[in-house]
Amino acid sequence: MQGCEVCGRDGVDAHHARYDEPLDVRWLCRRCHVKLHHYGEDMFPIGPLRAKGHTAKK
Repeated sequence: MQGCEVCGRDGVDAHHARYDEPLDVRWLCRRCHVKLHHYGEDMFPIGPLRAKGHTAKK
């Protein structure tokens, strides 16, 4: 399983920005997932690293 796409931690949640697109998922650890819901989608914009399938490391 891949790590969090923001910080690289193990143990990720599936985040759906739009529930009408169930296959469009962002994999985030609980900490980053909560931050995203609190601060909004602009907190962790989708960038070139995600598009290439890479994740950040700890």
